[in-house]
Amino acid sequence: MIARWQPTTVYQIRKMLNESPTTSFSTSPGKMYPIIERLRTRGLIEAERVEGDGRKTERLRVTKDGKAAVKAWVKAIRPVYLLPEDPLRTHAGFADMLSKAERARWRAELLVALKAKLVEIERFAEEWPIPAMKHAHAHAQAVTRTRIAWVEAMIAADD
Repeated sequence: MIARWQPTTVYQIRKMLNESPTTSFSTSPGKMYPIIERLRTRGLIEAERVEGDGRKTERLRVTKDGKAAVKAWVKAIRPVYLLPEDPLRTHAGFADMLSKAERARWRAELLVALKAKLVEIERFAEEWPIPAMKHAHAHAQAVTRTRIAWVEAMIAADD
């Protein structure tokens, strides 16, 4: 995100992540500042103080090494990326531990929640029309639509 919006501040990054319905990354200062410090220590970012700012705000920029690291990260294809962790898939695998009525209620509530999330993602894509992010938004929408269809199939199976 620093590479995309540089110069940027930790506050701006936290704001974007907090507003995004497509991430669950923790944006607490206790999480963000250690990450920023590790990136700085590794020489991947540099910071300059904002003149006259009493809060000691820093504008962050990616270094040449940082840009190379971002490119390497983008190009990486790891096995974990091909079938990412999906807590709903795991929960569904244990749904037989619920009574039929509990299972039906859970699935109905899940369907409502997923449909609400899809609306949230679609609105976010409209409000943050960043050209390079259009594919990420399209992915989030497609995955959510697929999950909706998956839950509808479970409901139809009634098992």
